[in-house]
Amino acid sequence: MSKPKKKTVAKRTFARQRTELADPRAHRDVLSDQLVFDSANDKDRMAEYWPDAEPALELERAKAEAGDKRAVLRAIYICSIYNMPMPDWTRRAFRTAYDAILYVEAKSWDEVFGRAFPKGVHWNELKKHVELKDAVYREMCYANIEGEPTTAETFAKIAKKLKTSAGKVKELFYEAKSEHDYWPGSD
Repeated sequence: MSKPKKKTVAKRTFARQRTELADPRAHRDVLSDQLVFDSANDKDRMAEYWPDAEPALELERAKAEAGDKRAVLRAIYICSIYNMPMPDWTRRAFRTAYDAILYVEAKSWDEVFGRAFPKGVHWNELKKHVELKDAVYREMCYANIEGEPTTAETFAKIAKKLKTSAGKVKELFYEAKSEHDYWPGSD
C-alpha cells in the first residue's frame, strides 16, 4: 500500500482559496453593510472629471437614498459617458442589486432596478415623445449658446422648426430640464 501524497503548501492554499471563492456570499454581508451613501472619498477621485458630473452623481445618490431603483443605472450611465470611475456608493449599490439576481433573491431585473417603462405605456408613443423632448432640449441648448433667452419667442421659433406647438415645446423643455437638473443661467 502506498501512502497518499502529502499536499504542498501551494496545493493547500489553492484548495482553501477555491473553498472561499465557491461561496462569495460569505463576504457579501460585509459588503452589504458597507452600502453607505458617503461620498467623502468619491469627491477626491472625481475632482479631475467633468465639473457637472459631481452634482449629477450627487443628485442620483439622493434619489437612490430615497428609494429610486433606477438611480444606480443612471449614475453608471453618467460615469460611462465621461469615462470616469464609478463612485463607491454606485459600485456598492450595483453589486447589491446584481447579487440579488445572482443569488436568486429577486425574480427579475425589474425587481432590482425598476421597470424600464411603466405598465400600459405604448412604446411607439413613448419613443416619439422622448425623441421630440430631446430635439426640443437640444434646440434650446443651441439657442442658449447663441445667447437667446428662454422666452415665448424662443419656444415659438423652435416649435416652427420642429413642426409642433409652442406650448408643447415649452412643456417638453421644462420636462427635459427637470430630468437634466442643469441649465446654465436658468430662471
